[in-house]
Amino acid sequence: SGGGRLHAGDGAGGLHALDPVRTVWSPVALPFLGVGDRIVTASAAGPRLYLGTRHGRVFGGDGSGAWSDLGALASGGPVLAIAALDPSVDRLLAGSPGGGVEQRDPAAGWIDDGATLVGRSIGSFAALADGTWIAGASDGLYRRDGPGLWSVVGLAGIAVADLDSDGVRVLAGTLGGGLFSGAPSSGWTRLPGSPADGANVRAALRDGAGSVEWGLAADGGLALEATLFDEAGGEVARLGPAALPFV
Repeated sequence: SGGGRLHAGDGAGGLHALDPVRTVWSPVALPFLGVGDRIVTASAAGPRLYLGTRHGRVFGGDGSGAWSDLGALASGGPVLAIAALDPSVDRLLAGSPGGGVEQRDPAAGWIDDGATLVGRSIGSFAALADGTWIAGASDGLYRRDGPGLWSVVGLAGIAVADLDSDGVRVLAGTLGGGLFSGAPSSGWTRLPGSPADGANVRAALRDGAGSVEWGLAADGGLALEATLFDEAGGEVARLGPAALPFV
């Protein structure tokens, strides 16, 4: 979302917006992209939409077509994930491959957000209702305890591909470990019926009520399936590629 419209990437580094009246997708003009650059990740916070690029740059917009250049990560690497600490002033967190987490300070630009995660790849963020941020890293889950302070809170040694949260629990898709649900205070449980160990769960989604959980698994980058769980974690349905309109 962003600017009251749903946005989606097209797999080639472009961006499309859904017209809620005509229910059609239209390409979004991205004149700020340099030669060879492309959109890698997008994140919405209220009316703000943030885009991270292959060349490590971050842009912010409100869906009106006007974009602000929010600078480039100090690590220079691709932007894999973005989280908005305070969208009113574009105070952000960003993760990159091997660059850990950086914070965008409105006055100072992009600065390192702690030595704990330096050298780790950060590919996802999720927020809890109390304002706590969780980062999915190449070697587990980390909690932000304050500016520049991160601590391990679970799935040590497991590469985390994607996170989603209903504010209470976090759903974690992992590379090779299946799909997990839990919280720093209660621990983490591999969901019954989730893709078997060895499967790459590249997308983890929860509905707003926290009663439905999705895991999109890619086996070797070839076979895709989505698994639907109920609130207790039991499998409801498993859909193959033919039933997935977004594959």
